[in-house]
Amino acid sequence: MAERSLTTNLELATAPTDDVSVEDDWGLPLDLNLFAHQERHRIVIHEAQASPVSIFIECVEALTPVDMMSLSSGTNDATGFRVWTGAVLLIASLDTLVEDFKGKRVLELGCGTGIGGIALMLSQHATPAFLCFSDADQNALKLCRRNCELNGLEEVDERLLQNLCSFTKKSFSIMQLTWGTTIPSTIPARSMDTVVATDILYDIEMLSSILQTTMACLKPGGSFVLSHIPRASCPEHHQPDENLESFIVQQAELHGLVLRRLIRPRDVSSFEDSQVFSDTLDTTSLRDMEAIGAAILVFHLVVVQKNHV
Repeated sequence: MAERSLTTNLELATAPTDDVSVEDDWGLPLDLNLFAHQERHRIVIHEAQASPVSIFIECVEALTPVDMMSLSSGTNDATGFRVWTGAVLLIASLDTLVEDFKGKRVLELGCGTGIGGIALMLSQHATPAFLCFSDADQNALKLCRRNCELNGLEEVDERLLQNLCSFTKKSFSIMQLTWGTTIPSTIPARSMDTVVATDILYDIEMLSSILQTTMACLKPGGSFVLSHIPRASCPEHHQPDENLESFIVQQAELHGLVLRRLIRPRDVSSFEDSQVFSDTLDTTSLRDMEAIGAAILVFHLVVVQKNHV
């Protein structure tokens, strides 16, 4: 679809002037003019005492300058079409996160391509009982659904979501969700064992909405797993006093989320290995992630005990 868009633009640019309709050129539908070209990539999951598992993801390798201009102007958000470093860190760390995902009901915030959730569903040690992919962008959700189908995952009818205990392995749901807004009625409030997010905090002002949505979905005693790459912008009127990681922890505590574990890239078993994450997709190494301060923050939602007189 992206190839057709690029060819169309090239033909228009080289055609005689009187054959070109400027309105038609600028009026191409967004889904035919996303600028970055999507290709299928093979991703390899390495887990201890398990054979490597391949998953397949349609995505773009990088955003183009035009994509970034469209993002800054608010006309189109293509960030959900590529694989970000936080997802790579999550996949590399699955062995350390088994207790947070195995057999759990999981909600992913800002799923984008779906790579993080799909890796969880195909994991041999950390497979959830059910996973709900969510994103605010409809085009990203379409891509996520396509990637789930590529990997043989079974989508659940929305009408069945009220009974989250009845799903079989590899069952998933897809839901449009904007952070800080009301949770769709299809998902019971405070019903998720784990909420996971990878590399979604690129503006510090989003943090409050992310935590608000997490609290609305997470059951008491549940876990919030944030695979964090320190790239968030901080406006002048909202500069954190400490470093960004400390600020996130502080704000989470105000919502009742207490940091339980902090996983650095150096803590991952494959840190010293030269395992190939993808033979077709260029990704950041664990050593480079360590150098930039990447981490997985695992929070626990504290259960408040009521005093009885």
